[in-house]
Amino acid sequence: MTYFLDTNVIVGFVINQDPWHNCAMNVFKKKCDKYISNTVENEFIDLLNIIPMAYNHFFTELENSLNNKYFIEENEFIKISKNVSNMQFYNKTVDLDKEKIGKIIWDKFGAYGEVSVKNLINHINEICNEFNKVLANNYSIFDNQIKNHIRKNEYLNIHKQLKHLAIIENGKKIVIHFPDDEIILDVHDLSNQNIVDFITGDLKLFKFKNDILNITNIPNILPLTDFTF
Repeated sequence: MTYFLDTNVIVGFVINQDPWHNCAMNVFKKKCDKYISNTVENEFIDLLNIIPMAYNHFFTELENSLNNKYFIEENEFIKISKNVSNMQFYNKTVDLDKEKIGKIIWDKFGAYGEVSVKNLINHINEICNEFNKVLANNYSIFDNQIKNHIRKNEYLNIHKQLKHLAIIENGKKIVIHFPDDEIILDVHDLSNQNIVDFITGDLKLFKFKNDILNITNIPNILPLTDFTF
């Protein structure tokens, strides 16, 4: 069994606040060959230079916003958390509010009613420390498990067909953008040598699944949701 992992899989693996984290953890528990490509690696490195800084900045700013309080209730904390998460962290590349991180923090704290801000800040520090610990540990696991597939063929005809795929949903045209098109070609190239399952959390690609499988030699595309167990 051979897996080709999309960028969102490895991001979800190293970032424990990512909504795909648990599914990505299950992918890496599988004993099989796991591949990425230069395209995936480059995108991953770019995100790894931004996401951890954004989360650590968020944790710091959240603590600063709580320092003038002694007690707080859930609704007020969620409101403060949302305001902090909506700050312009690195050109909004990381949408912290989408993950509803304030709610996640409060639920992990397991508090009801009014709580001590001092205790809550200690809890936030623990979450921040765990975030960075998992990041370092899982990056090491990723680095040891992953193989890099280098594609040399441009597959111009297949690429042209992928770029012509389009659907209309709610009046909007949906297409396969870069780097998804290049990643699909990478998986196609690896599939010429192995039976490969392409694993992705990009649910948009599943709108084109049948077309992609018909155009390329990719045997199968699996959603990360298949690894919820």
